Amino acid sequence: MPIPTNVLFMKNTIITAIAVIIIVGGAVFLITDKKNSVSDPASSSEAAQVLPSLAPEATQEAMNTGDEKQFTIIGQNYSFMPSTIRVHRGDKVTITFQDNGGFHDLVIDKLNVRTARVGQGQSGSLQFTADTVGSFEYYCSVGSHRDKGMKGTLIVE
Repeated sequence: MPIPTNVLFMKNTIITAIAVIIIVGGAVFLITDKKNSVSDPASSSEAAQVLPSLAPEATQEAMNTGDEKQFTIIGQNYSFMPSTIRVHRGDKVTITFQDNGGFHDLVIDKLNVRTARVGQGQSGSLQFTADTVGSFEYYCSVGSHRDKGMKGTLIVE
């Protein structure tokens, strides 16, 4: 028994409607995701022009003030900027951690230092003397943030 034409038309209409909904939904998701990344000041090209030393792949050299090396590390959901900082053995180091999104901290286990956990718009700081040469991971200890890539490297030369 052949399938009536109106049933085939209905079936094709439903399939077409589902395809249109999927395509429109995907486009809305991509546009919304793009808007969110552009509205994030740390990822915009304007921020990169104003703060070129804070590009995610950048290595930040310390700002010298006397015997102390000072860094500002910006944290946001699942990344630190800069992701690498360098000092020399014997340097007194101050790191100011600024949280630009979420709830985070900054921890360096091997040097036994950490900031307080802070929320968006807040900051914490830590100080230590870099007395051991090597590479030391810094990371966010909140939840699974470290596993999601919220980590960086302190290099002591």
